[in-house]
Amino acid sequence: MSWRFGVVGLVCLLATVAFASSADDAGPDSAGFRSHAFSGPDGTDATLGDFEGQPLVVNFFASWCPPCRAELPDLEAFHQAGDGQVQLIGISHDLARSSWLSLVTEAGLTFPTYHQPDQEIFTELDLFAMPTTIFVSAEGEIAHTHGGVLTERSLRDSVAEHLGVTIPEMGAT
Repeated sequence: MSWRFGVVGLVCLLATVAFASSADDAGPDSAGFRSHAFSGPDGTDATLGDFEGQPLVVNFFASWCPPCRAELPDLEAFHQAGDGQVQLIGISHDLARSSWLSLVTEAGLTFPTYHQPDQEIFTELDLFAMPTTIFVSAEGEIAHTHGGVLTERSLRDSVAEHLGVTIPEMGAT
């Protein structure tokens, strides 16, 4: 079983490296991506359109993806430092709802996460690296797409550059 986890991790890493080198622009822009529903922990549906009116960072992840797991602490630190200036959400592509919820608990995530096992948004935007993070303006337009792992610092820098919002470092006054 552990060799399979290693193979999956290697595939994720190779896809991330291939995609990261071409992820400098915002990528495909489609109004339809905002209408695909995803499910919250309580079973209620939401869409990206529900978040319009504020800058949004959307991270696509899965429990089976080692690079996704590696960046979760940095995403959580960004969320804690952000103080609501930018909405951060995660969308899990786990097939099993229980895998998604277990990872959220294990990682101690406090930012909102959702479940979309059919990957409709991911597919519509023609994304393929895991993890992938999209930066969406308050008007609902994709400002930037990043394939690969983000650190807290690179996430803050991307938010400042692409969404025009400065998030202080944790512990900074």
